[in-house]
Amino acid sequence: MSDATSINPKSGSALLIVLGVMAILSLLVVEFGRGLRADLRASGGFYEEAQNDQLALSALAAAQIEISKAGASIYADATGNVYFVTSDETYDTEISDLSQYRQGMALGRGMFSYRILAKPNALDINELSAGALGRLFEVACGIEEGDERSALVDSILDWIDSDSNPRAYGSEEDFYQTLVPPRHCRNAHFETVEELLLVNGITPDLLFGYKHPVHLEDDMLLGGGLYRFLIGDNCPEAKASVQYIQRGVLPSDDRRKEEENKETDVFTKVTVLPPVLYLVAEGFVARALDGEDESVLNTDETAPADSASRHIILVKLVLPENGKSTEYKVDDFYENAAGELLEKVLAYGVPEETNEL
Repeated sequence: MSDATSINPKSGSALLIVLGVMAILSLLVVEFGRGLRADLRASGGFYEEAQNDQLALSALAAAQIEISKAGASIYADATGNVYFVTSDETYDTEISDLSQYRQGMALGRGMFSYRILAKPNALDINELSAGALGRLFEVACGIEEGDERSALVDSILDWIDSDSNPRAYGSEEDFYQTLVPPRHCRNAHFETVEELLLVNGITPDLLFGYKHPVHLEDDMLLGGGLYRFLIGDNCPEAKASVQYIQRGVLPSDDRRKEEENKETDVFTKVTVLPPVLYLVAEGFVARALDGEDESVLNTDETAPADSASRHIILVKLVLPENGKSTEYKVDDFYENAAGELLEKVLAYGVPEETNEL
């Protein structure tokens, strides 16, 4: 009788089955880990978004406290930065303190900041004459005098006037009813700048200046589309452009032109309240917080530009038209302002990347 141990072939099959099950379980564990990490990243993103949202709302509340100061005066610099101060004797100290407060206040794991801006060089589309509208198209879109410009000007004036009689190159109710889909001619003042897109011939290119880059020429700001001049740009060259649009006098021919104050950080008291103010409130978590010491929030070196992500609220504030109140009211509220719109509101001169002069 042999002493060799016989081998059961079933034991080898069982081993293969066990190894296969272990391999499948290992794959499931790996995939579960990947899914869990993805969920954690997603939840972290939602948390950061919600955090920035709340920080922006905190910035909005802080700005409202400043604006609602009883008996406050408005001071502004040449770039349109506006501050509400309570004492003319100590306005410079108040502005200095408010500037530090506005630039970035720590709150929890994040920060908030806000700005209040006036746009003194903004044009009112409802108040421009035919000649001024023609010069606006020349300055903002480079359209010289001719049939194209006359059609655009007449169509805008027909949209505003109360009758249904088209001008020589204009468009009235009969024309708009032939469109697909048809629409009515307002025959009243524009309610928003964007309403211009309903006027015959006005395209997004003309309104937003996609093909008309902003540049400086003959001491004037040119290009940028209609929107830039209807919201306003606070640089000195834009002021010269607005004066040309309104009066038809070039800066080189304007003998009444005063020397511009080059010091943009000098604040002066505003005696006539701006009809429109813009409030930019933002919440953000500083990029330095990503794995680093949170004490960085308590330094003055962290600024909104150092943020990894942010939530921006843009508010348009207006004075009542009846002139009986000096309290600003909310006209438009953009919960998470698009970068393009914000860029238009904050516009100042020629962006560095496009300035080839």
